[in-house]
Amino acid sequence: MIAVSAEAPNKHTTTGAVLLAIAYDNSWAHLYRNVKELLSDLTIGTHGTAHGGMEFFDVNGFQLAPVFSPTWQLEDLQPSNRGGPAVVRERLTSVVSNLESYIQANPPDPRTAGVTLTGALSRLPRIRPPVGLRELFDECYHVFNPPPDPIGNRGDFIHNALHAAGWTHK
Repeated sequence: MIAVSAEAPNKHTTTGAVLLAIAYDNSWAHLYRNVKELLSDLTIGTHGTAHGGMEFFDVNGFQLAPVFSPTWQLEDLQPSNRGGPAVVRERLTSVVSNLESYIQANPPDPRTAGVTLTGALSRLPRIRPPVGLRELFDECYHVFNPPPDPIGNRGDFIHNALHAAGWTHK
């Protein structure tokens, strides 16, 4: 099999998100535009900062097998024939459900978070058929991966709630 290229751009969605990293227990998910972007994310566990078991899927729903260096650093991802769109949709549904439960149990303070409970819940991705995985990845990317903040903020309320619900920066 041919490895998913770290350089290959994707022009199928607004964000170009084509890779999903997801916790084995569906407690968090993060999306990437290519392998190079994933490997440069120092918080995903590619440089010795482990966040528990995780799996990877492509935009077609197929699981990607990790390729490690001799020192067990993630170097690349290889495609497989395991998984499928229904598997990824189910996993992302579970992530969003877990996040929704976390937000309801820990509602935002509008004065500091800049969003109300109703506003936060309305921003969660809606996992609904027949939306394809490309559109779903794009929607989740916009919610889970906020744009960089010029003043150094580490993300908006939803992004930070996703971390608090299951994935913490080390």
